[in-house]
Amino acid sequence: MSIVEAKLAEIEKRSRIRPLETLRSRAESLRAETRGFVDVIERTPRAIIVELKDPSLARAFADNGATALSIVTDTDFLGGSNANLSAARDACSLPLMRRDYIIDPYQIYEARTMGADCIALNVSLLDDVQMVDLSNLTQDLGMDVLVEVTSMDELERAVQTDATLIGVNASDDTLIEQVPSDRIAVVYDRVSPRAMLLGDVLIRERNPVEALKRFMGE
Repeated sequence: MSIVEAKLAEIEKRSRIRPLETLRSRAESLRAETRGFVDVIERTPRAIIVELKDPSLARAFADNGATALSIVTDTDFLGGSNANLSAARDACSLPLMRRDYIIDPYQIYEARTMGADCIALNVSLLDDVQMVDLSNLTQDLGMDVLVEVTSMDELERAVQTDATLIGVNASDDTLIEQVPSDRIAVVYDRVSPRAMLLGDVLIRERNPVEALKRFMGE
């Protein structure tokens, strides 16, 4: 089963338990309660977004220099869970991004009800209409959007949205340099002078908090 097929099945199952209309109503009531994910990135000269699957580390990362957190909620492919996001929100005051394979509005409403302040959209899973529509819906609910790209073609598609954050999941410096100046390039698992998302490089560490401190010093 592909990622998209698995996600559609997951959404169908969840919607039987919590119908879309109920979810939408709750999400819209929480529109004003976001923590300003992009705002804190823009205010921080060198922003570090830390990705985690273990919410018990949220407070430690917050206390040791993380600017924001990326919370993995996909279970089948990434080993996270929805409960992680709510737990992380209770544990610290940092803004939180939901990291999942988001392909449907249901997941956007779900993200807001779980306490997400931002969502990540993977360009490779979406056509242009889906990408723009999901980005617009996210921002209508008061959340921010990070659009993930791995190639120049995906970057050209990503800038059709008005998302401020472009996540560059590639080692190609040229791709990073091509991110428009009115956007912020968030570089994955590499040191960046402006903004970075640290995921696997910290997850592999025996002491990820100490590893974060090392990155802050580089």
